[in-house]
Amino acid sequence: MLLLSKQDFCRFFRRCSSVRPFFGSISRSFDSNGVDGMLLILIALVAGFFIGCLLDRLVSSIVNFIHEKEKGTEIGAISCAPARQTFFAREFPLKGISALLAGYIHPIFKNGRNLEFLTVKTSLLVLISSVFSGIVAWHFGATLNGMAALLCLYFLISLGFIDSGTGYLPDCLTYPFLWAGLLVNIKAAFVPLHIAVISALSAYLICRTANAVFRFVTGNDGMGYGDFKMIAALGAWFGWICLVFIVIMASLLAIVIGLVGIFSGRTRFEKFFPFGPYLSIATLPILLYGRILMQTLNDFS
Repeated sequence: MLLLSKQDFCRFFRRCSSVRPFFGSISRSFDSNGVDGMLLILIALVAGFFIGCLLDRLVSSIVNFIHEKEKGTEIGAISCAPARQTFFAREFPLKGISALLAGYIHPIFKNGRNLEFLTVKTSLLVLISSVFSGIVAWHFGATLNGMAALLCLYFLISLGFIDSGTGYLPDCLTYPFLWAGLLVNIKAAFVPLHIAVISALSAYLICRTANAVFRFVTGNDGMGYGDFKMIAALGAWFGWICLVFIVIMASLLAIVIGLVGIFSGRTRFEKFFPFGPYLSIATLPILLYGRILMQTLNDFS
């Protein structure tokens, strides 16, 4: 049983008070780092924009592939087949940045205010990629941990948008996400490697077992197999302590959104809904402040 003394609470509030408000901390960062800090964030914003354009091509290709396959027959795990048909393999090696400029930048100057070519999904994906790239660059700086955090961010964006559009989490992204988390933590970027391995394995087995029990009782699956793999990948990245918070926050968020949809008449109670977007959203604060959370819990223990 965890007992918290008065001294524990004092340490907790001192640690929380050291986490500066977002906008104030940005201004102080500029004061301390000068032009270098501003330049780093600016580069991250621009790079995040272009990477967001690439991710939009990847997401659109996989979503279209899944929808086409759904028309013919029921599908299970999505292999790497759609990835071989994406913009990366077909166009980008040949056309490079010019293809992105032709698809996203040139129409802005050509059409002026008529930006119908930018769908809501595309605009949101590119905006999230750009803004959060700047936030991650500000938080981690020009470090290896910062590069790893950006890689995790782009996986989260891709998986979240693909799951929201199709209800599937493709193996061609969940497996690399899992292996990337283990490779990153070889040097304990977020957690020690042994904790990452144990967390990933335990998370997958617990999810599979819970789903098997649920299916035995109700006759239906409670979660998709892609959700198991994404949760295991998050365990490989952040360890079991942060994973518990991620799953709890994602579940609460999904319940709130689901209840709002049911009461508004937009969603039926029996309808399945994708869990990947909620996992992605819940992971973002852990990506930035997971170490503070673990340090605080270690102090309490």
